[in-house]
Order: sequence, then structure tokens, then C-alpha cells
Amino acid sequence: MGAGLADQVSASLIAAGRAPSTPVAIVENGTRPEERVLTGRLDDLGGLVARHAVTGPAMLFVGEVAAFAEAFVEPARQLQEAAA
Repeated sequence: MGAGLADQVSASLIAAGRAPSTPVAIVENGTRPEERVLTGRLDDLGGLVARHAVTGPAMLFVGEVAAFAEAFVEPARQLQEAAA
């Protein structure tokens, strides 16, 4: 997802009534060793994509569920490492 497309998605969702402060999460390269989970706000979606140079396959989560990403990503990663 490029920053330009992310800006368009953000603007469209805000125009449709989503609050600019709506949580978002981007999962890049999900299930791969290089997986990254990025979290932020809908009104900064383009900036989030640009700052982190998102280039791999990515899924976008929008809404309150995205706010839980940070709470679960690191503990899950630690469990995977302990099991390896």
C-alpha cells in the first residue's frame, strides 16, 4: 500500500463519517518472518505508511479492534520465540 493510496483511503473513510482519531493497524507480510504490525490513527494513515516504508503485502484494520494490536503483538512474538 503506497502512501498516496493510504491517504485516499483515509480521506474516504473520514468523509464517510469515521472519526479522524479512529485506530488503524497495518499488518505487513503477515505470517512471514519479516511481519510488521504498525498502529496509528486514521488521519495519519498515509504518514504511517510513508514513515515505515510499507512495501510488502499488507492488510489494513480500521476501528477499535486495531487498538488491541499493540497489546497482543509483542506477547505473541515472545511465545513464538520461546517455542522455537
